[in-house]
Amino acid sequence: MELYKYATTYFKADKKLMKTQSYPQFGQTYLSAIDFVPEIDSQYVTASKASEAVRMAQESLINWFIEHIQKQDMDFAKFIHGSPKSVLDTCCE
Repeated sequence: MELYKYATTYFKADKKLMKTQSYPQFGQTYLSAIDFVPEIDSQYVTASKASEAVRMAQESLINWFIEHIQKQDMDFAKFIHGSPKSVLDTCCE
């Protein structure tokens, strides 16, 4: 459950930061996250019924985060590195 809550918070902060920084890949990156949420919802419902499902849901979410951070977040980091907007002023308000 905690990982699911983290994912929800993460996606909200990620979306806000990308929008405030006018990240050109925002739509593609955000849509990949949005497409992933129903999968997690489905796995969470299943997970409440069996411990194996819990393990599978956690594994799936962890793997997705690793892939997302390695690709989309690294691309975004390169983009905002040269941004005139202060990341600290626009993130997670």
